[in-house]
Amino acid sequence: MKKLIAILLVALLVFGLVACTSTPPAATPAPATPTPATPAETPEPGPAEINWPANVEIVVPAGPGGDSDFNARLHAAEFSRYLPPNFIVTNVTGSGGVIGLRQVKDAAPDGSTAVFFHSAFVVNQVTGLADFGFEAFEFAAVAAAHPGQVLLVRADLGINTLEELFEHSQANPGELLLGVETGTISFATGVLLQQAGLDVTMVDAGPAAERIAMLLGGHVDIVATAFGLAADHVTNGSFVALGIDGREDLIVEGFDPILSFRSQGVDVAIPFYYFLAFPAGTDLNMIDAINEVIYRTVTTNEDYQEALHTFFQTPTVYLGVDGLAIFTEVYRILSQIDFS
Repeated sequence: MKKLIAILLVALLVFGLVACTSTPPAATPAPATPTPATPAETPEPGPAEINWPANVEIVVPAGPGGDSDFNARLHAAEFSRYLPPNFIVTNVTGSGGVIGLRQVKDAAPDGSTAVFFHSAFVVNQVTGLADFGFEAFEFAAVAAAHPGQVLLVRADLGINTLEELFEHSQANPGELLLGVETGTISFATGVLLQQAGLDVTMVDAGPAAERIAMLLGGHVDIVATAFGLAADHVTNGSFVALGIDGREDLIVEGFDPILSFRSQGVDVAIPFYYFLAFPAGTDLNMIDAINEVIYRTVTTNEDYQEALHTFFQTPTVYLGVDGLAIFTEVYRILSQIDFS
């Protein structure tokens, strides 16, 4: 794996695709549906001479029960199954994820601490919530991808399409409350929708589970969140799904297709990837061994692949520099948003 990563880095440098910046390392933007690099053969767990800690804490900078927590725990179970340490997931909330990220950044690089988070880290950077980027970590992999956040409204509003929502907001400027979590993807989506003409008032309604509760209680009128957290409320008629901020429509059995914003004429699309990273200076052999388990899990573990249906995800993996290239593209997209 280390040889593969070295070869990829050399190739990128030769073709001038890596530039030194204060942001994540620049690379050629990933295609809309990139193809993960595939090792020549199924990897085996890492070398026995690695000085493993007894326990590895995987910090999730989000609350329990959400999509980030769900994905982290799926991988942690497989790490504990194949590798010597016991991998434990800890939820650390606050500041859109920055508190948990900083905790890992400042931890000892002995392999006992890692972070599992997603594209919101880039929002943290471009909004100034975080004064550090991926250079502060040893990046392991993109370990999962999400189809996007679904925009939901309370059914009692009588709004059934994205077009109707825009029309209502423009006829009643600032009246509707859009619940977001500041510094996260829901916040970025809200800003983009406002810039596209949605005349709503954004309020901080906390993490995904809290936003759902706020919408149910009538404290906000609109939220964007993972559909897996809200599908039951759509089924029982409490919420109406108006669109998704991913690049493609979301097709879910038993539901009407949830159309992407772009397919409805609103140019909003945010790539949503989950990553695993360690404090800078962590043993790269240890990270290679963990990446081997990630690759095996995502590509061959049918139970894992089936579990992803909970959040309507497709198995996705990008190891090492391939994963960093993905987040370079995420940074390019999110850095173009005017958050002022």
